[in-house]
Amino acid sequence: AVRPGTPHEGPLVQHAEIGGDLCGSASPVEARPLPLDDPPGRCPDGTVAVRELRWRAKVTLEDGLRTTIDWWRGARA
Repeated sequence: AVRPGTPHEGPLVQHAEIGGDLCGSASPVEARPLPLDDPPGRCPDGTVAVRELRWRAKVTLEDGLRTTIDWWRGARA
């Protein structure tokens, strides 16, 4: 299930791999150490959006990436 603010935080490498799969890319994904000033995690809290706006995310990570990839492909044509 999709949750507000996507509390299902995952490694950026995983997101890059999903994007690469959706693009049909064979490029390797390489994980590197975070810069010292980079936060170790990002997991926004959507509680206020749900409570005050009755808003909930309806798009999965894969569907959102697919839509973005399709848009970029059309923009380059």
